Amino acid sequence: MIRKVEMADVEVLAKIAKQTFRETFAYDNTEEQLQEYFEEAYSLRTLLTELENPDSETYFIMHEEEIAGFLKVNWGSAQTERELEDAFEIQRLYVLQKFQGFGFGKQLFEFALELATKNSFSWA
Repeated sequence: MIRKVEMADVEVLAKIAKQTFRETFAYDNTEEQLQEYFEEAYSLRTLLTELENPDSETYFIMHEEEIAGFLKVNWGSAQTERELEDAFEIQRLYVLQKFQGFGFGKQLFEFALELATKNSFSWA
């Protein structure tokens, strides 16, 4: 099941975001670099600002009652790389290591493409 992240989920989102980022990039970064990135990208203030942005949405993918990963998509003013008008950006797509290999990443990617199509974006 995929569900939209709500403001009340911000602490859980921060935890999952940090864990998945660490699992993905820890081998190539020092602890200091990771903490610096976490303070910049995954602070509660930053995540709340992102969740409040009407040009961005974040979703959890669930396995039974547990969060397996998350997806963040942007358009308009929320895009991190504004090269094309009418574009839909997949900014973050992470799956916890213990849930990798079960198709959750593919489900999130396909869900993002469905959102882009449903909302009539020309580019994804």
